[in-house]
Amino acid sequence: MAAAQGLSHAKIRKAAAGERPYKLTDAGGLNLHVLRTGTRIWRMRYEIAGREKRLTLDPYPDMSLAAAREAGAEARKLLRQGCAGGGALRGSGSRVACALQAHWSDTHAQDVLLSLERDVFAAIGAKDVREITPADAQAVLRAIEARPAIETAKRVRQRISAVFVFAIGSGLATQDPAPVLPRSNVTLF
Repeated sequence: MAAAQGLSHAKIRKAAAGERPYKLTDAGGLNLHVLRTGTRIWRMRYEIAGREKRLTLDPYPDMSLAAAREAGAEARKLLRQGCAGGGALRGSGSRVACALQAHWSDTHAQDVLLSLERDVFAAIGAKDVREITPADAQAVLRAIEARPAIETAKRVRQRISAVFVFAIGSGLATQDPAPVLPRSNVTLF
């Protein structure tokens, strides 16, 4: 079955960080995206009304190859039934599912996802949304400030908070770890 699908456990384990992010393709629009940091994240490509979209699942190895294929199959089933976006993952506790279900426009969603992948997921992306604390969020923001990228830190804080507002409303989390965080030497707010 692995040959027909395109990916195998061995191929996934060998996927290492490179100078640029890249993807390994499986069947049914499923891909494993390997980021420059070495983080490996499952994504599924699909189309709605002729427009390409992507659903980001959980990172590997948190989500196995079999689980990613199962989630992809469930998402395709929901898409056939008319459910667009991240609805396939409601209730999973996935921080990426929460992010993609937040109400951003299609054009803005790509920028949001890229900033979350770059600045947030590598640091706290493997945690369940219920386990992320204000200290975790603050550490992410302080690392961005240290670059220095103050405006980016402000936007990322807002995005983290927006993801958690959605997660709380969906019953996936109970607190927003980034509504207002203590100021550092550089002002975030």
